[in-house]
Amino acid sequence: PVPGSARASAPPSLLPQPAAPSLSPAAPVDAVEADFQAVFQDFLDTRQRCGEPVEGLTFEKFAAKLRGNREQLMARYGCKGVKFQVYVKDGKAALKATPLT
Repeated sequence: PVPGSARASAPPSLLPQPAAPSLSPAAPVDAVEADFQAVFQDFLDTRQRCGEPVEGLTFEKFAAKLRGNREQLMARYGCKGVKFQVYVKDGKAALKATPLT
């Protein structure tokens, strides 16, 4: 072996990372977050197709807005969930929220 050729430890990015704490129940939250991610990607794609800027849009802010809207609609309609869809309105990307019973 050549001195200095082997590292004493692996780079931090290769070390095992602790699992993030999960919220209970995990499955519904994960499904909702996965849905939000899909809607976010569709929203970005639609904005680009419509010639709208996407700079500065972050998933964190987008998901926070969807979470708030979801909570309001679930409280208002007593529904078990909300489906968000991206569509084009007046040449711009828009979101439609549908209560799920």
